[in-house]
Amino acid sequence: MNQITIQCRLVASKLSRQELWKLMAEKNTPLINELLQQVAQRPEFETWRQKGTLPS
Repeated sequence: MNQITIQCRLVASKLSRQELWKLMAEKNTPLINELLQQVAQRPEFETWRQKGTLPS
């Protein structure tokens, strides 16, 4: 499985950057980690990985 890291420069107010950080680090990270873990446990995961796609 390939991983791509995207870097960008965010030009925004301090308040906006703080809110964005909360969304990324505090709210969405646990959800994304849980979803990744659950998908990897599916019996079809190896097939999905080889194809490079997930079903809708």
